[in-house]
Amino acid sequence: MLSIIVALAFGVFASWLLRNLAARAEGRVGPPLLQPVWDIIKLLSKGSVGNVAVVLPLISLLLVVFAVLNLPFMDNWGGDLIVVLYSLTASSIFTTIAGVVSSSPFSRMGGSRELQQTLLAELLFIASCFSVVVLAGSTSFQSIGIYYMTHGYNLFLIFSFIAMLVACQAKLRKAPFDIPDANVEVAAGPATEFSGYVLAMHELTYMLELYALPVLASFIFFRMNYAAALLASIIIIFIMGIAAASNARFSLKTASKVLFFTFIFSLMITALIYIGGRFYGTFV
Repeated sequence: MLSIIVALAFGVFASWLLRNLAARAEGRVGPPLLQPVWDIIKLLSKGSVGNVAVVLPLISLLLVVFAVLNLPFMDNWGGDLIVVLYSLTASSIFTTIAGVVSSSPFSRMGGSRELQQTLLAELLFIASCFSVVVLAGSTSFQSIGIYYMTHGYNLFLIFSFIAMLVACQAKLRKAPFDIPDANVEVAAGPATEFSGYVLAMHELTYMLELYALPVLASFIFFRMNYAAALLASIIIIFIMGIAAASNARFSLKTASKVLFFTFIFSLMITALIYIGGRFYGTFV
């Protein structure tokens, strides 16, 4: 339970930071720190008026909660990388389905866009993580940590980390990968019909993802202690915010190309790590 509270607190801060970076880039002041909290409280007090399947955003939220509970936390090594990857991927899929089955044409169009982007983003997300699995020979967070303590760091992981940053930018639908919820084209995309407590669940899912994705990257690519991982996660969020504020939105075709070629690049890095470990001991 404590890990969920910390995750929500971090998500509130990360959401505030991203919104303020965007505001500063546009010459605006930006919201106060607790604005995301007030938004959630207000939404939870209201009913849902949209024609949406309420259970789908709820399942998406529960899957992200499950992923957070399986991440390393303080002195707890956490669970298994496969469980976290599966939960985060399934959560994105349920969010996409919620948009596709909606009666709103904006939701269906946004859901269709997200389905296309999610397919490549999730493949890239998984491929970048598995370069660490190849090195450690296990998907257990404890085994990955032990590998770093006994073997040190492999410099090839820097490239996999960059690939994961691209995947996280796409998974969080931040510019230039904000195609599914492009406001001037499809309103709020898959979440157009969300309102009240349903929209609150969607926002909570997003906040927990803002915690889960950078913390996961910090642990598997750098194996830091928990405090250092949180600090590194803030830096990752800052980098993502700067990238979002300084880049125009990609077209769906361009985004697909970027994600596809980054996916191929990530597979090549994983293959090099495997060949180096299998035949030469290590490249680094």
